[in-house]
Amino acid sequence: MAFPEHTNMASEARRKGTGVIGLVIGVAGLLSIAYWIFVSYVHARSEGAGVASRLLAWNPALIAERAAFVAIMAVYAGFIVGTLRKARRKEDQAVRAANLKSRVVTEGIQELILMHDRNLTALWANRAAGDSIGMKPEDIVGRHCYELWHQRSEPCVVCPVIRAMETGVQAENDVFTPDGRAFYIKGYPVRDEKGNVTGAIEVTLDITARKRAEDALAREKEHLAITLASIGDGVIVTDTIGTITFINAAAEKLTGWRQSDAFGQQLEHVFTLIHAETRMPYENPLEAVRRMSVPASLPTGAILLSRDGTERLIAASGAPIKGPDGKTIGMIIVFRDVTEKHRLEEEIIKSQKLESIGVLAGGIAHDFNNFLTAIIGNASLARLSMSAQDKSYGVLSDIEKAATRARKLTQQLLTFSKGGAPVKRITPLGDTIRDTVSFALTGSNVSSTFDMPDDLSPVDADTDQISHAVNNIVINAREAMPHGGTISIRAENVDVAEGAMLPLPPQRYVKISIQDRGVGIPREDVGKIFDPYFTTKAEQHSGLGLSVAYFVVKKHGGHITVDSEPDVATTFSIYLPAARAELPAAERKEPAAPTRGHGRILVMDDEEIVRDVLGKILQRFGYEVEFARDGMEAVDVYRAAIDRAKPFDAVIMDLTITGGMGGIEAIELLRLIDPDAKAIVSSGYSDDPVMSDFRKYGFDGVIAKPFRAEELSAALGKILSREKVPSRKDRASG
Repeated sequence: MAFPEHTNMASEARRKGTGVIGLVIGVAGLLSIAYWIFVSYVHARSEGAGVASRLLAWNPALIAERAAFVAIMAVYAGFIVGTLRKARRKEDQAVRAANLKSRVVTEGIQELILMHDRNLTALWANRAAGDSIGMKPEDIVGRHCYELWHQRSEPCVVCPVIRAMETGVQAENDVFTPDGRAFYIKGYPVRDEKGNVTGAIEVTLDITARKRAEDALAREKEHLAITLASIGDGVIVTDTIGTITFINAAAEKLTGWRQSDAFGQQLEHVFTLIHAETRMPYENPLEAVRRMSVPASLPTGAILLSRDGTERLIAASGAPIKGPDGKTIGMIIVFRDVTEKHRLEEEIIKSQKLESIGVLAGGIAHDFNNFLTAIIGNASLARLSMSAQDKSYGVLSDIEKAATRARKLTQQLLTFSKGGAPVKRITPLGDTIRDTVSFALTGSNVSSTFDMPDDLSPVDADTDQISHAVNNIVINAREAMPHGGTISIRAENVDVAEGAMLPLPPQRYVKISIQDRGVGIPREDVGKIFDPYFTTKAEQHSGLGLSVAYFVVKKHGGHITVDSEPDVATTFSIYLPAARAELPAAERKEPAAPTRGHGRILVMDDEEIVRDVLGKILQRFGYEVEFARDGMEAVDVYRAAIDRAKPFDAVIMDLTITGGMGGIEAIELLRLIDPDAKAIVSSGYSDDPVMSDFRKYGFDGVIAKPFRAEELSAALGKILSREKVPSRKDRASG
């Protein structure tokens, strides 16, 4: 198919060539006739004959003349024929050029090209236009584009071809067809010789694949943006010179910079780091990512300074962003706030450290209690052997007092040990807290205020241990206000939800807050205050007070925190699990027992000094005594006594025997031999559950080491003076 103008050019060339040839032939003919008449006239005049007779004469001379004329005309005719052939060749060349141009346009161009009149009727179309709708180009001529491509009965509203004809200038637009294809259309106005717009040329490019790729890319970018906005980690993207091009919502929160403010800033200006310990500016190792195009991570101890001055311990890593050619085109930094995670890890390490110390402390306290038992027992026994006026009486009393104070120290050590497990019972804490605080502040220039609701939940706790923990914190607060002040105590019910930044399972807790407005705790010491033996008052304290409080709360399944701002306020917060059961009815106290008696007593203890002092005390109060070093020996001695018909009236058993059978296992065997056996459990682990609920384990009485002679005599007299209580086996069967 050729352009219309190409065909017109060929026809015009043919018309022009034919016209010229006809004109030349006509002129040549007229000139020949004129020449013939002129020659005949000249010869007629010279000969005196008429012109007519000359023209019609056929004598030899005239024949030769006319033959010459015919030859001239033949030559002239040949010239004319040559001219016609040359014109024809030019015409053929013009047509071939037009056809070649048409083929190049119609077959070589991928764009769809159409020529329209003012009514959008197609006057011409190339092959690409036909291929796009499965038609031959000549079949498109006379049809409307909106009919063929858009299945419409009227032009499209956004048609750039119409706009080009209306405005007289180029117009372009993206147009979508009902079958889902997208076209980029340009319309060019066509003008006649007078400049009037007579139609338009439409050049169309099928951009369906590009649009789909753009849409996919847009969806991917939107998905990426949503993902980056949704994740909890901060993300910062920079170019190759460290200029920020993007930060997500988490990064905005952590840095304090909005995306609009951070864009175009240098990384160091927004992502400002300092050392946690030295407080010096951090030489950002992530610069290696930008310089050497390798991934890098921040070492521990980096603090991010936000725009408002907030400090956060962070973990961060960076990686280069590479283009399709493998060259680095930027850098991405991903970071997160690990402040709370680091604090929780420190809590775990602290707990593990305290557990390790507890194992050692428990063993030391147990052995030390045995020594104190010997000291206090012998001192009290010696004191009972003399009158109050004796000079040694006061000395022995002082020994007992000093040993009793040492016993308090062992109780603090036992709090760290397994033997210091709380003896829990469901109880309200209000009165315990008030009494403990009031006692701790007695005689000081510090007052207290309380804010505790009536509906405060009870807790399943060891009130003695909780009182001890609160007492230690209050004393610490009192000493932080040497010039006086007020300690505020607040208790409330709080619900800890799943995922809360506390190392506690989700449930209800009783939160006890103790706040003072003293000197506060230095920043560098806050993480150490619960460490055993750490103190800022080394000359006055052992450094166990807050450690004991920490471990007491941990053993109750709770948690303790501290928030301190020097010279402003310090708040200790204790979380204790609320009890799931109701308060039990109050227990009735048993009457006091006598201090003297008689009978046979079996003493089982692995420490010789303890057996020795117990024997002396019991013999002092009229009892006959035999000894056993462990549970198996005690069972054998007890059985042998029955076989000899000299049974024991009571047994005093140590709860824990190193390398041998202890009291719990031994009492089970004794019950098989003698269901009516009466037994007292004794231990340096005064907080062991067996010590508080001894009947549950088959014992009839209890006495905690170290003890005075009077205490042992009273405990023994109490069980000997009453009927035998049912054994655990009897209670189970009943």
